[in-house]
Amino acid sequence: MTHQTNKKLVTWIIRKAPMVSTELTFHWRNKNLKDAVLAIYYAVAWGYNTRDKLLMALPQFSKNRLLLALDLLFSSGMASANLGVLTVSEDIRLIEQIVGMKFDLPFPEDELTPPVKRKVALGLGLKNAAGIDVLLFTKTKEKFNDQ
Repeated sequence: MTHQTNKKLVTWIIRKAPMVSTELTFHWRNKNLKDAVLAIYYAVAWGYNTRDKLLMALPQFSKNRLLLALDLLFSSGMASANLGVLTVSEDIRLIEQIVGMKFDLPFPEDELTPPVKRKVALGLGLKNAAGIDVLLFTKTKEKFNDQ
């Protein structure tokens, strides 16, 4: 075989070999608290950032449900309180947008380790990539693309 024939053979094999990619989707871990988490984020963004103001702005939620949502925000590092004033990370808005979206990643499913998932989250614009693991879980599906 000549060099040209080898090159054609390699090119043919590459074209015929299935390309492996992984489809990644994010989903809420606790769907029951999703609405309360988002409501807290938007209430704080509109200036309802103290305990009394937050309770006044969100009467549709029980105190218990708000406390559970706040606990989830604090444990994920997405919220903090300083001198009675609550702040919530902008990451919540981004999380709301990426939940349910499909992301195609150009590598096999077994290479999608937690550090790689965090890099994907950082690439999407999240500042607290570790916090996303507390709020969301991921589903992956390996795809073979014949090209």
